[in-house]
Amino acid sequence: MKQIILVGILILASIPSFAQEGTVTGTVANLESETPKLYNIWTEPISETVITESDGKYSLELSPGEYDLFVGNNGLILQTAHIQVGADEKITQDFLLENVVQLSGIQLFGSVNKQPEKLDQITRLPLKPNENIQTITTISEKVIERQGILTISDATRNAPGLYTYATYGNTRESLGSRGFRGIPILKNGVRVHSDFRGSGFLMDMQGVESVQVLKGSATITQGFGNDLGSPGGVVNLVTKTPKFENFGHATFRAGSWNQYRPTLDINHVLDKNQTIAVRINGAYEYGEGWRDGNKMNRTYINPSVKWQPSEKFSFTAEMDYLDDSRTPDPGTVNFSRDNTENEIYDLPKHKFLGFESDYNDFKNLSYALTAKYDFSDQLYLRAGYYASKLDTDAEMTSLSQIQNDNAVIEQPNILKRGIAKSNTREDDNQVLQIDLVAKELKTGNFSHLVQVGTDIRQSKVHGTNFKSVSIDQIDIFDEISNTLNSPVDFSMTGFNDDKSNEFGVLGQYVVEYKDLVRFFGAIRYSNFNTEIDNAVWDNDQQAYNITRSENSGNTWNPLVGVMFYPIKPLALFASYTTNSNPRSSNKLDKNGNELGLETSNQFELGVKSELFQRRLRLNATFYRVENNNMIMQDITTNEDGVLEFLPYYFKGGNDVRQGIEVEAIGRIQKNWEVMAGFSYLDAEYNNSTRFVDGSKPNNTPEYVANFWTNYMIEKGALNGLSLGAGVYYLGARPYNDHVFTAFHGITPDLEPWDNDAYTTVNAQIAYYKNNYGIQFLVNNIFDEIGYNAYRNKYINRIDPRNFAVKLMYKF
Repeated sequence: MKQIILVGILILASIPSFAQEGTVTGTVANLESETPKLYNIWTEPISETVITESDGKYSLELSPGEYDLFVGNNGLILQTAHIQVGADEKITQDFLLENVVQLSGIQLFGSVNKQPEKLDQITRLPLKPNENIQTITTISEKVIERQGILTISDATRNAPGLYTYATYGNTRESLGSRGFRGIPILKNGVRVHSDFRGSGFLMDMQGVESVQVLKGSATITQGFGNDLGSPGGVVNLVTKTPKFENFGHATFRAGSWNQYRPTLDINHVLDKNQTIAVRINGAYEYGEGWRDGNKMNRTYINPSVKWQPSEKFSFTAEMDYLDDSRTPDPGTVNFSRDNTENEIYDLPKHKFLGFESDYNDFKNLSYALTAKYDFSDQLYLRAGYYASKLDTDAEMTSLSQIQNDNAVIEQPNILKRGIAKSNTREDDNQVLQIDLVAKELKTGNFSHLVQVGTDIRQSKVHGTNFKSVSIDQIDIFDEISNTLNSPVDFSMTGFNDDKSNEFGVLGQYVVEYKDLVRFFGAIRYSNFNTEIDNAVWDNDQQAYNITRSENSGNTWNPLVGVMFYPIKPLALFASYTTNSNPRSSNKLDKNGNELGLETSNQFELGVKSELFQRRLRLNATFYRVENNNMIMQDITTNEDGVLEFLPYYFKGGNDVRQGIEVEAIGRIQKNWEVMAGFSYLDAEYNNSTRFVDGSKPNNTPEYVANFWTNYMIEKGALNGLSLGAGVYYLGARPYNDHVFTAFHGITPDLEPWDNDAYTTVNAQIAYYKNNYGIQFLVNNIFDEIGYNAYRNKYINRIDPRNFAVKLMYKF
């Protein structure tokens, strides 16, 4: 009996090898031409090509598998479709063209003629990036795969003007844009970390469908005025959700410093009517880091389900969870005795200045429920509930050099070493957002688009403060002990509870005249209420002294803009918007006085174009941001050299930040893509109460540039081979602010040294055959030395040259 069962299993297992090929047939028609044309039809990653018949019909025989199907002529892609072919299966795939070339496949921005996934959760309008008034860059899943991207920072380097602000000991990712630190990082349109300082976030890229970078008027649609970086833009991480097709992807990556990373992504349609689909996506990663003593361990899971019982209604439920634990790296030090020159010590890789017991734990659970109902082709209702729970905790080593009374460092190699329990927060955010949208409303030569929506936001933060502990004194040239002689008993010095509720109403109106000009107008009303409890431990009373501050009010923020089309592929645009930080109005100075509302005015002027039959997208933007009444939290340095935030604020004055951003993205040929970006930034403090007029904000580069190209061989013996390479340049930037009064541990009247510019070069080579693939990655090919620094702390080197190999299987 066992032999019969075994033979039966073998027979069943062998059936796929004898399965017949599937057949794909269809017709290519052109809406703007009654005469059929001849078109090329081809597939990726396995290249099969046919030419349509005179009546536009075509037929392809394909082995079972998953394909991208392209239609084009003269080497240009006109349209694409994704298909799944089964054994002996007959599929019909028709194409209806409108004389447009769709830049599809592996590209930065997704599809030209398709709105990026979940973009309307931010803009709240059903407009493609080239139709929106603000500057938008979308980094697609294909680019994330091709470049082997594992971090938010590496993804956003494909957008012009984005840079790493700080990593805080390589524990978080804090981004800068347009001279603003810590721009908000969102997940599916909701802020997951409500720390107004924008002190960083983490995300596993396995769960990211695309990364959307929005600037300009993005803040008005969501009310993101609460963060220091809000005027610089927002970065939205779009998570993967179900599609109505069956597929699976499995990968395994191994790389330098004992990195290994398996991933799995399974999508399945549950019924034959294709009304419900589920997707389970996840990753595990372990790595030891390039510096001895550093380790990272993370687990990520992203399940979701989509229900679409009719063409009019769809409902999606999704969740993702990240558990990331890693060793903070206190970095190295600057040997400049008066701290005016860049003399960063290149700390050997085998030296770690922290303790082996140091840790940084980051846990984030987020979920979303979204629904959309189409009343008609012109009217729909979309609603979404988003929530996020973030827990962070860390014990981190701090380093400080010993200064004399004249602020001169006598022995720069001698360091005081302490340890602090920091970043201990419980952060809960919730958003309910509802939008009613009417589109393509015609009155004569005018077309109208109207959006009316509301959003309710709630944020709760509980933070705990502990007294830092001085440990020892070390000589950086000696052997460094990384073991604590005894466990540290941290005493709690206080806590804070921050509750914030905001109610917003947004109305947007877009009117277009004869495809020649489009006018934008929007108004947002925000009503807010905040309660902040600050508790400080009183040793004499052996109790907490709790102070409560409450504030409520409302703000109005307008947007006006225009897009003019002198020729159809070219659009000129201009916009003006204001942004208010409602939370700033309840901030008190050390005398208990309210400091008022922090606002910014932003102007944008630019061009968006799709040239050479949409093979090249060229965008350029000039912007000017005027910040008024900047509110900043005061800070001090304790006896151990550790920075501690104080429970009061001060007026930081005004400043102006302006510059240009240029990006060029396109296909030189259907299998050769190029994308590049450049930005110039002029940012200076003006009329400041703390900062020297004309000085730049810390970590603000003047120039940033990026370039990437990828080439796929589609014919001959090397069919399926992909080659890519890229360059990223980050200009020099001051490591600290230039102040004339004591602030943040900065010596007054000390002009900061500049972190040197650096250029990194990356490359990849991959080979795809049937459902299999292998990819080789090398980053920082020339082993460039560059540093990120947060003021005079956490001077962290960028990753040295590193390698990885990735095995891929699609099923």
